[in-house]
Amino acid sequence: SPYAYPLLLAALLLLYVIVDAERGRAPLAVLIFAVMLGNLGLRVPTDGAHVVGSIDAATRSVHSQITFAVKVFFFVFMGAMLGRPSIYLGLGVLIGLVLVGARVVAVRGALIGSSLTSAERRVVGVLAPRGLAAGVLATFPIVAGVPDAGPIPVVVYSAVVTTIVAFAIALPFARRGMPPPEEADPMVETVSSMPPA
Repeated sequence: SPYAYPLLLAALLLLYVIVDAERGRAPLAVLIFAVMLGNLGLRVPTDGAHVVGSIDAATRSVHSQITFAVKVFFFVFMGAMLGRPSIYLGLGVLIGLVLVGARVVAVRGALIGSSLTSAERRVVGVLAPRGLAAGVLATFPIVAGVPDAGPIPVVVYSAVVTTIVAFAIALPFARRGMPPPEEADPMVETVSSMPPA
């Protein structure tokens, strides 16, 4: 339906208003709604097969473009908040490098005995970039009026940028030996081998 995406946005706005009017956590309600929608996996029996339903391609395309615009705005805002190099910037870079190193060590330990190939293990090991959630949470102490909380966003933002840069540099090397990714929508599949419910 051409009205699917506007109706989805209207439902989100309505959910926000209702939860906020009931003195609930409206952003958390929207987040839960989005997580449920993003993991949509409705089984619909048709002719003996099970079709895993999902959002249509047009809605998914509009959503990905809006997501890209929001991320660009956020990272520009984050860059503007960094300011001049300081000890807090260096501390954030150090924390980012520690996070990347800890991720590699943790993944190696977690994947002992796994059936993944060495290239797949390397890719999982470098998938450590932080993003919007860490950046948004970094502003909470300032909004709450915590004394001397000004450096917290600088430390967190520089750590986020460090993990992203490390990921961007390491991924091409980690992916060596892996086949190119298939262009397929993993949310839409027909599983004929599943027994009927």
